[in-house]
Amino acid sequence: MEARGRARQQVSMKGSSPMAKPKTPEPRTDLAAEVAPKLEAARTHFAELEEHVGAAALAVAIGELGAADRLTELNVQVEAARRDVVQLEAAHRLAEQRDAAAKATLAAQARQAQLAELQRCADKRLDAMLTVSAGLAAAGRAYTDFLDATIAMSRAFPTGVVQFNINWAQLDAMVDGRTFPAGIDVVIAGELWKHADPSRAGHACGALPGARPPTESLRLRPALIETAAEAVKRTNKYLVQLVKERFERMDAAPVVAAPVAPATRKEMNGGQSAEIPENDRSAIAKTPAPAPAPAPAQSLAAVTDIDPRQEYVPEAYRERLGRLLGEMARLANDISPAGQAKYQQVGDEIQTLQDEIERAKNGAAAA
Repeated sequence: MEARGRARQQVSMKGSSPMAKPKTPEPRTDLAAEVAPKLEAARTHFAELEEHVGAAALAVAIGELGAADRLTELNVQVEAARRDVVQLEAAHRLAEQRDAAAKATLAAQARQAQLAELQRCADKRLDAMLTVSAGLAAAGRAYTDFLDATIAMSRAFPTGVVQFNINWAQLDAMVDGRTFPAGIDVVIAGELWKHADPSRAGHACGALPGARPPTESLRLRPALIETAAEAVKRTNKYLVQLVKERFERMDAAPVVAAPVAPATRKEMNGGQSAEIPENDRSAIAKTPAPAPAPAPAQSLAAVTDIDPRQEYVPEAYRERLGRLLGEMARLANDISPAGQAKYQQVGDEIQTLQDEIERAKNGAAAA
């Protein structure tokens, strides 16, 4: 028998995989509930037997025939029932202890599972914010480069070519097929909203702080919001094409020499006051040619801010116009609210001066 048992054990071990680990059964928490009905039945049986002890003892006391044997047998049954009750009570107490320990183990396992899930969510949360932080760092560097390029472009833009002010803190944004001037912050905030999911309520929509649609009509249609890069591309193309067309118009304009006043007799005589008869052509021919006069000095504003290809600006207005244009170029780098307000004020002054120049030129042409 022992040999057959060992053989069966060896066969069983051969059939099992060495890598497979037996699953640990979960601890039972219903042992006390299983013992409780048996304990209750034992107590009931013991109580029923004890009820017959008094009658059996009375029968023995009055000398009934066979009463002693019945009492002896009843006492054996009572002792056996009492023993069952005592044993089952001990079993029930132990079952309650084991149930409590099993419940504590399961509760500890549940807490460990909750802790593991919490840690998993925390790791995922950190990974997401690391991605956001890396994106924000890259976006911050790129936005700084964009502002530097904007300042460089504002300085490279020729002055006096267009008759209106250029607000470098704005872009031409496309909304429902039409372009509107919008601040750079508005365009960027709109693109942040573009990547949100408005179908999800609250913070679950994924909108970054500061994200907002450029118009309420696009709040529920974020896919139709254009990117900031598209707005910059459109604005750059317009400005470059505008300057190109103005330069082509200037290049195609005929070159007209400035009118030269007729020389006086005094200038023809080298600055001397010699009298030359009107009909004495030989005297004019014999008069020595005057030395070339030095070129008139130009103001710094005229040299730096007035392009020879640009439309003619009367001398009386050049210095003031150059100063205002220089001030506008300087303020173009300041995108603060105060700087933009000052920029607009200088632009209004330039517009007023340009209107004054136009009136002066029209008056000179009429004269």
